[in-house]
Amino acid sequence: MPYKTLNIDIYLDKLSDLTDKYDKNKLSDELSKSIYNKCFGTPVKHNIILNIICNFKLTNKDRDRIKDMIRHNYGIHVREHLIHLKYNNLRALFLSIIGLILICISKIINKSFDFIGEVLLIIGWVVFWEASYNYIFYDSKRRIKIKRFKKLTECKINFKD
Repeated sequence: MPYKTLNIDIYLDKLSDLTDKYDKNKLSDELSKSIYNKCFGTPVKHNIILNIICNFKLTNKDRDRIKDMIRHNYGIHVREHLIHLKYNNLRALFLSIIGLILICISKIINKSFDFIGEVLLIIGWVVFWEASYNYIFYDSKRRIKIKRFKKLTECKINFKD
């Protein structure tokens, strides 16, 4: 069954509304966030169609430039979130190992020093739980963002002028 599509309309009065005021080759942050926010509430599997509606004529060169800016903008977001995801996963793995080591040490020490063993057991479980929580909940939010950014990177872009 084909996926449903999300149509996002973007109204432009002038070409400069599309670009960053400090870098004319970059999509404006305000527009980027607006497009992303219009995706909220729809499943990540939906395909996205951007309809850019202009009050002026666009050349083919301008159309290609706009498409490149949009794809580049969301492509950078994908790469940035993948970097965060990688480091978060490494941290979760490291904390899990530390937590398991502390739990094992607590079992060994618990035979001789009851109080210290219990403290290490609690710390070990807290560290292990924190790593598990981040991996399960935080990573799932980031993965949804990555999927949405990927959809925006590969979205179909229509021009109406």
